[in-house]
Amino acid sequence: MSSVEPSQAWGVSAAAPKGEVALKNGWLPAEVHDGLWTVNSVGRLVVRGHELLIAVLSERSPAMGNGVATVERMARLAVRTLVRAGAGVEARRPDGVEAQRPDGVEAQRPEGVGV
Repeated sequence: MSSVEPSQAWGVSAAAPKGEVALKNGWLPAEVHDGLWTVNSVGRLVVRGHELLIAVLSERSPAMGNGVATVERMARLAVRTLVRAGAGVEARRPDGVEAQRPDGVEAQRPEGVGV
């Protein structure tokens, strides 16, 4: 997934133009939707030091290009929201240890939410 063929470099990777990316895209015109397109993209992105797992699933686009544009727009919106300062995203390092928030405030877990 991290060796992306240039012709397949679309989808959630659009949200990390200069970052590290691993992704899997899928698309097909769905018979059950009268031939409208299902376009999906799932990936791991590293953007400005944030490791993110992003999945965008879409269906019923009139053409594959419309579905790709929708997936990319939603991925960029999600990434922009998640990496902005003070977004309140609970970060975990790869070893599972909770990381400190960018604003230096210790992350609080809502009562009743486990690890």
